[in-house]
Amino acid sequence: MKTYNIEYITKKDLEDLQKKNSIKDSEKNLIQVFTANTDIKYIQQLQNSINSIFPKSHLIGTTTDGEICNGKVTTSKTIISITTFMNTTLK
Repeated sequence: MKTYNIEYITKKDLEDLQKKNSIKDSEKNLIQVFTANTDIKYIQQLQNSINSIFPKSHLIGTTTDGEICNGKVTTSKTIISITTFMNTTLK
């Protein structure tokens, strides 16, 4: 199991994370989104961006009043956490 966290600003941030860490799209990936932004258009765009890069991965998300990324608490941001599993089945 390996987890990668980023502060999401643009789709390019996610693409860079994927390339830098050679993250392969897989049904064994869990992508968690934590965002302070409740605008439905923003959330749909974010979901579309993630699904275009990781169509097989499992995606869950929540709105929040505070996000934790790499041990730091932030507010008013979007954090994406990608966990890749080797021997786990996600449903």
